[in-house]
Amino acid sequence: MDVTIKDMRNVSMDEFTVLRIHGVNALEELAFAYREMQEYERAVQKEDEEAKSGDWFMTAGAGNVRRRSIGERVTGRLFSVIISYQSSMEAIVMNAPVLARQFNTAKVPQLQAAADTGGFKNKWVRALGAVGEDKAEFDRYHDDFYKGMRIPVTHLGEPSALQAIEDITFKRVYEGVRDGWYAHARLVRGCGASTDTPEDSWRTICAQRLPHDLF
Repeated sequence: MDVTIKDMRNVSMDEFTVLRIHGVNALEELAFAYREMQEYERAVQKEDEEAKSGDWFMTAGAGNVRRRSIGERVTGRLFSVIISYQSSMEAIVMNAPVLARQFNTAKVPQLQAAADTGGFKNKWVRALGAVGEDKAEFDRYHDDFYKGMRIPVTHLGEPSALQAIEDITFKRVYEGVRDGWYAHARLVRGCGASTDTPEDSWRTICAQRLPHDLF
């Protein structure tokens, strides 16, 4: 059976639906990765116990195989988070003028100018400046999440890409998503669509998914 997305949803898509799907997918994958990291830690502990007790040879290294299998799953989850969340961040800043038209029309020209600017970083810096919001979290997001992880994962031709990929950790991905979400919350607030602080917005989006204060 082959059905279009429009037919499955029975409603037309808009830009905010697309960026919401990207963001939700990333957060769901991050939550899965968090649970699997807990499973990984238990597998490491069990493997250590087997090694100390001498059971490793009797189990033929089954604990090692299990640990590596979980590690593969976590790696796939983290890749999905990195790719989906960056897509969300790109969509958010491009659609800020649309959001402002509904809540803060005075900011539309500046936000449109930001959206029309070349370069992902330039768009975000100009957009946050246009609404008078701090860019510290975005700068961290850009330098570590975008440059340090997303570019290597999607541009394998770079000589240093594989080493950068091997250096990715759950903690870095989690903190990168949080920094990106804070920047997102600031932009939404600046557009007049919310009064939430970045901290409150992050706490809300994490509810029933994963702890908001892991690191």
